[in-house]
Amino acid sequence: MLRPNSENVQLQDIKERFQNYIRNVKVMRSQLKATESITAPKRPEDEVTFIRGLYEEEIRNLQEKLGKNDQTQDGLIGQQNSLIGAEYQHSFRKSSDVIGLYRDDVAEVQDLLLVKMKELDNIQKANLGLRSELDVLKSLLEEEEEQ
Repeated sequence: MLRPNSENVQLQDIKERFQNYIRNVKVMRSQLKATESITAPKRPEDEVTFIRGLYEEEIRNLQEKLGKNDQTQDGLIGQQNSLIGAEYQHSFRKSSDVIGLYRDDVAEVQDLLLVKMKELDNIQKANLGLRSELDVLKSLLEEEEEQ
């Protein structure tokens, strides 16, 4: 249990702290009022000028952000164009390779067609010889039958 004397000392200490707290609050309020009177515009023209300054600062900040966004967008568009260009080049190379293969295939088919046409020509020539021989044999057979 605390002695009455120590309770009085503690109570006195609490009172002093509370008084210091109140004094500090009053000092802070007076300082706040003093700074408000300094920063607060004195006349309506000053208030308009102050607000205009705030708006102009905000406009500058927004223009700066817009410029940065434009630069970022330009960079992204440049990257996108580079990627698209690379894709087109790759696609073009692939198409060129495929066209080259088709040309090779067409050349092979043309060579084969030439060989087959020569074979067909040889067969037709041989066929002409056989037809003329067949015609001769038919005429001989007809002559013999007539006799």
